[in-house]
Amino acid sequence: MIYHAEGCGGDRGRRYTACAVTVCGRKHNREDRFHLLRRLGETWLSHVLFVYYLWHPPSPPRDNQVMERDSYRCVVSGIPDPSCPNQDDLDRQRASRLAICHIFRRSVAVFDGDKPSSRESLSARTTFDILRRYANIPVKDPETLEKFIGYPSNCFTLNLMAYQGFDEFLWSLRETQAPNTYDIMYHALGHGIIPRVPQVTFKDHSATVNDINKNRPSKMPLYAAASSSPDKGIPLPDPLFLRIHNAIAGVLHASGAAVFLDEFIKDLGKGASSGGVICGDNMADWLRDCMIRTELESSFQDRLVFL
Repeated sequence: MIYHAEGCGGDRGRRYTACAVTVCGRKHNREDRFHLLRRLGETWLSHVLFVYYLWHPPSPPRDNQVMERDSYRCVVSGIPDPSCPNQDDLDRQRASRLAICHIFRRSVAVFDGDKPSSRESLSARTTFDILRRYANIPVKDPETLEKFIGYPSNCFTLNLMAYQGFDEFLWSLRETQAPNTYDIMYHALGHGIIPRVPQVTFKDHSATVNDINKNRPSKMPLYAAASSSPDKGIPLPDPLFLRIHNAIAGVLHASGAAVFLDEFIKDLGKGASSGGVICGDNMADWLRDCMIRTELESSFQDRLVFL
């Protein structure tokens, strides 16, 4: 967590993470220090990594803004969607259905809970508060962040294999000094980018696409006033959302938590003893009640402590 904090939330993110670890280490008793550090690791695992790793079906795109901005092509492979208006013979041969990928997880900003005081709601706010400090998110409540989930700034276009790899944190995008240009970080096999490419540069192609399709009717979405304008075009993916995704991916694979959570979620889907875990608080309880600490201590105790 500390290693990726600065790249995610800058100095504030690193300061938050370092302070959390330092406070736990102030206890004079060695067992107390170890206990607090372990609880801190469990909290980050249950309320950040687990919640962010959970797959939530993305809301369907409300219009073609993202497709138009990305020229109806996968941003990493250039493969066109069958509906791409500007195709040559090669494009028509390799065209494949594309998907709109959400960068920032809906599971962090959108959650179930009929009452604000419900356990799920309180747990979700704990998750958001940790992530807000770690990533230096400039909003104070998840409801505000929820409004941006469906905006073009939280989306880009991918082919289905690359989409699955990004959604499972098998690859991510690391910001570079060049505007809107990102290095592709490959974290594990099965990432879905074939052939491998080193970088992605986002551009707004909507003006060109609209010139080609100027006679095609289109509907303006409800959020258009907040997300785009004829003068400014369609917003590109927000660097903040990409920094968060990249940091989470890095922590998941560097700590070994990705393997652990994969197995846990598989058991959850099979109705195993992990049933009923639907939020960070539930996950924290499960870690304690099922004596999972013993297993973690024998497998990746050091990694968990230093998350």
